[in-house]
Amino acid sequence: MTFVLASGHTMPLIGLGTADFKNTQRPMLAQDSVKSALELGYKHFDCAAIYANESDLGQVFGTTDRLKLFVTSKVWNNQKETPEQMMGALTKTLQDLQLKYLDLYLIHWPATWIERDQKHVLDLDLIKMQWRTMESFVKQGLVQSIGVSNFTIPLLEHILSFCEIQPSVNQVEMHPYLQQPELLDFCLKHQIVITAYSPLGSSSKENAPLQDPVILKIAQKHNASPAQVIVSWALKRGYAAIPKSSNPQRMRENQTTVALDQDDMERIRSLDRNLRKCKATEWGGGIDTFSTKINFR
Repeated sequence: MTFVLASGHTMPLIGLGTADFKNTQRPMLAQDSVKSALELGYKHFDCAAIYANESDLGQVFGTTDRLKLFVTSKVWNNQKETPEQMMGALTKTLQDLQLKYLDLYLIHWPATWIERDQKHVLDLDLIKMQWRTMESFVKQGLVQSIGVSNFTIPLLEHILSFCEIQPSVNQVEMHPYLQQPELLDFCLKHQIVITAYSPLGSSSKENAPLQDPVILKIAQKHNASPAQVIVSWALKRGYAAIPKSSNPQRMRENQTTVALDQDDMERIRSLDRNLRKCKATEWGGGIDTFSTKINFR
């Protein structure tokens, strides 16, 4: 199962998130997890410089048939103040992952860390420079497709207003408790594929879609796991999902979909709480980029 991106390349609908694959008690966690996923038929692996495990993942990617891989990485906030800085970040990522090119490269957050000022800023001119640099990576053959992560509709509109190569993907948090229908509709309209991180939602008992009675009842109806129901719901809405797991059994479950009917879809749609797990103020440099009132630099 794949999506055809705006770039013309294809991307598998279900991938494996690799955040948190760094454990001092299990030094081979990242490598073992990716090996298990490859054995189960996974091709799509979501990586990032900030995850601090790309060199570990590269130990596996470097010995795997490149055509069996779809690898995403992301440039972090303190790596994109200048085009030269961005090139250095991409070069290191390729070296660490032991790849000659990336299938997909994303701007991880809209905010940028300015070293001389020792602060993050949200600057439209900086975003334009960064996107032009991303486009140059495609032209150099270092990246096949480019996109963004954690971008709102106004920021996507900004890129679409000047881009030569449009974003293929916007990776955002999306799950039954944070459905973001307006953002999804906008991206579908403009041929920008949404990839959902944390597609299963929070793991806390109070706010976990996996424990929601509606999800559990639908799972029982289809003789499926709650995770299978949620991933199937995501794909039927028209976006990709990259659940994280180091457990081979859960990896297998996460890539096996079920046929949800319209009643199932409507019941899950009713669960939306606009409940965000990943806070922009924590990861996006203290700037609430998800706010409807954005103060640009």
